[in-house]
Amino acid sequence: MRGELGLRAVAVAHFNIMCMGLAVGAARPFAAGETIDVAYAGPVIASQCVEKAKLAAAAMTDIQLYIAAGLPTVAVLVGILMNVSLFNSLSARLLALENKVDTKLDLVAGKLAELDSRLFRVEERLSIH
Repeated sequence: MRGELGLRAVAVAHFNIMCMGLAVGAARPFAAGETIDVAYAGPVIASQCVEKAKLAAAAMTDIQLYIAAGLPTVAVLVGILMNVSLFNSLSARLLALENKVDTKLDLVAGKLAELDSRLFRVEERLSIH
């Protein structure tokens, strides 16, 4: 959790809290009321960091956890179902287009066969081989 003045509070088991300065890069536990200096943030009272971290860690209930885990899962499942329905719709449209193209190709093939038979009759009449 990124707090005020550029500090990060890290919750450890049973609310043992450490404050670490991002500029320093080292973490160590601080006693309540101890003042620490961060190079770019100025003095910070460690108990404030501890209290904010305790509030943040205690704020999540079981229901909030279930909602936080469940909503993205539901969103993904709805997205998958929508993609499947769109894929089926697209597949049906492509199948209809394929049938239409097959019909047109059969019509063109029939016209070419008719033209070939006419040309064959003309060649016979003119004795052209």
